[in-house]
Amino acid sequence: MSDVDRLAYANIRANSAAIRLEPVLDDFRMLPRAVLGGFPTILFYAALLWPHEPHWLVLAWLAALLTPLAGCHLLWMQWRKRQGDLEWLAWARKPLVILSLLTGFGWGAPVVVTALKGEPVLFCITMVVGAGVLGGVNSSKGSYAPATLAVIVPGVLSGLVAWAIFLGPAEFAGVAVLTVIFGAFLCTAVIDRQRKHVAQFEAREGQRLSIETVRLLLNDFQEQAADWLWRVDAQGRVFAPGFRFRQVTGRSVDDLTGLPFADLFDESPERAILENHLDSRTPFRNLTVQLTIGAEKRWWTLSARALDNGEMHGVASDVTAQKRAEERISYMAHFDGLTELSNRFRFNECLQRALTGRLVDSEDVAVLCLDLDRFKAVNDTLGHPAGDLLLRQVARRIELAVGAEGLIARLGGDEFAVLLCGPDAASRAEPTAQRIIAELAEPFHLEEHQVLSSTSIGIATSIDGCVDAADMMKMADLALYAAKEQGRNRLVHYTAGMETQARERRELEIDLRRGLGNGEFELLYQPQVDIETGAIACYEALVRWNHPTRGTILPGSFIDMAEETGLIVPLGQWVIRAATEAAGRWPDDVRVAVNLSPAQLRDPGLLPCVIQAMASAGLSANRLELEITESVLLEDTEDNLATLHRLRDLGLRISLDDFGTGYSSLNYLRNFPFDKIKIDRCFIEGIEERGDCQAIVSAMITLAEDLGMVITAEGVETVEQLERLRLHGCRQIQGYLVARPLSAALLDAHLGLVNEAMARRAG
Repeated sequence: MSDVDRLAYANIRANSAAIRLEPVLDDFRMLPRAVLGGFPTILFYAALLWPHEPHWLVLAWLAALLTPLAGCHLLWMQWRKRQGDLEWLAWARKPLVILSLLTGFGWGAPVVVTALKGEPVLFCITMVVGAGVLGGVNSSKGSYAPATLAVIVPGVLSGLVAWAIFLGPAEFAGVAVLTVIFGAFLCTAVIDRQRKHVAQFEAREGQRLSIETVRLLLNDFQEQAADWLWRVDAQGRVFAPGFRFRQVTGRSVDDLTGLPFADLFDESPERAILENHLDSRTPFRNLTVQLTIGAEKRWWTLSARALDNGEMHGVASDVTAQKRAEERISYMAHFDGLTELSNRFRFNECLQRALTGRLVDSEDVAVLCLDLDRFKAVNDTLGHPAGDLLLRQVARRIELAVGAEGLIARLGGDEFAVLLCGPDAASRAEPTAQRIIAELAEPFHLEEHQVLSSTSIGIATSIDGCVDAADMMKMADLALYAAKEQGRNRLVHYTAGMETQARERRELEIDLRRGLGNGEFELLYQPQVDIETGAIACYEALVRWNHPTRGTILPGSFIDMAEETGLIVPLGQWVIRAATEAAGRWPDDVRVAVNLSPAQLRDPGLLPCVIQAMASAGLSANRLELEITESVLLEDTEDNLATLHRLRDLGLRISLDDFGTGYSSLNYLRNFPFDKIKIDRCFIEGIEERGDCQAIVSAMITLAEDLGMVITAEGVETVEQLERLRLHGCRQIQGYLVARPLSAALLDAHLGLVNEAMARRAG
């Protein structure tokens, strides 16, 4: 039950008793006047009767009348001691009525006595005095009707008895009617007075209860509600601060009283608006003002109205949580939550403003677009939390390299951008990019791991004539793409030719999709032969694109694009089907080798495609060899190794291509038992002259033999390279010295020539 409910319940109970007893209480208030007013009348009455009545009778009458008056006085004395005691007041009603009744009979006795004596003058005097006494009682008594009637009714009855004694029956009837009318008038007046008094009391009490309820509700509102009231005088100073107001400010009544209300708030345009309203006494609504309470910034929303006396009364709400939520939403809309840098939206806004302002101020604008080289490998090998930690560290290093003169943003993933403005922005772009490259080249420490990273940067400047943010970002992206194509870990400036190259790449992508549907691809086969016997061990399938207008396109010009667009998966499936179909027509001791890209290895359709292709061509599993590069194992290592094991379980042979060019070659050999290792051509090219190449090749051959793996040297083009490889124990070679890639039409002839040579050697 709330305080208001408890108050209402208590007041209902108290008021019902108070209303019943209020006339009694009014009688007790009037008792002193009634007693004092009656005492002179009693003495006058006694003096009047003294010469005409026996003295003992007069004295007896005095005693009979003064006794109830004394009793009333004693009751009044008790009432003064027990004020507020409703139970005693309820008890006192009965003795009050009894004493009043005795008083009424006391006043009526002289009239009856004088009527019995039959003296007309004395009778008339006592009758007039008695009527006056009854009128005086009516006016001097309180509003408790029973007590007043207890005096009047016996007096009227005494008058009737006296008239009946003094007059004959004929005269008595008229006088009796008048006496009854007089008594009825007095009684009606008494009852009406009590009714009016009770009605007035109920009205006053109802008003009091309403005021009390409002006061309690107001206190309850100020103590518990989210809003609170404030009041200022005509000079804008706080007065009568409520509990809630004091609570939210953390100040006492003395601290707040007399304080200029505007001084509570921090200097701001909103405070100036508040001061203007307070000075001009104009009402206002929903004005949000900032203030500092302790060391914490908070916001209040104020509304107020002015009163005629110059005061202003208002209500305040603490909207700090709402304000912070709005700021958080605004922050999230403009800043990156991971790195706390600007996001793409804010960067584009600032870039567009800078380009628009440049038309007026003639200042340069430069944009640097960059991303991390091989960032995906960090996510895949160390997990996404490590990747997030790397991005945060990268953001701090970019800030260190750029300083306070540029805006830095994270565009998404591992992509960042830098905006430089000013008269020397174009000239500062390259040194800034070089500092970023140098900073990001230093090792990163991700908890217990150390990671080496690098970045590629594309630069575009306003001197290229760009006035649109989207166009300038596209220029920087084109330069970034060129930096990656040129080998990564470098910066490249945008040039006009990049637009043409980008358009050609888009056209090439369209042609690539069309070419897959039109059958424009074919396979060439390059043999791998045994050095000692000259026998063909395997043909590697190499894809070529016969473009209708550009002619034959080598894989280096479209494989990366196929990887980026996802077209490598359908292209790779076609290569597997075509290669197995061709191998099905070859001798049983000749295998076919097919290269797999990382995207193919992640494709869930790879195993079904391989199984279906071998079944369709009637090719045994040991005649299909799948070649992967170390980059395959660098991405999604566990999943890729699991896929390789499933392929190996089918009976296929798995070879590691370009061995020695990756980061963890020996670790790969430990994690997966490859059937073949292929030495990259970069080591074969220097084997004739460079001792380090000879040592590396020799170590690779020895390692492969110890692990029970076949080793094949790629890119053998001279007899001298062949002899060096033979000297180091290499058994298989592949390269132009043996044969260039052969079309399907020339392949049968090549197999025939090889078989003839083998037969002659055997003969």
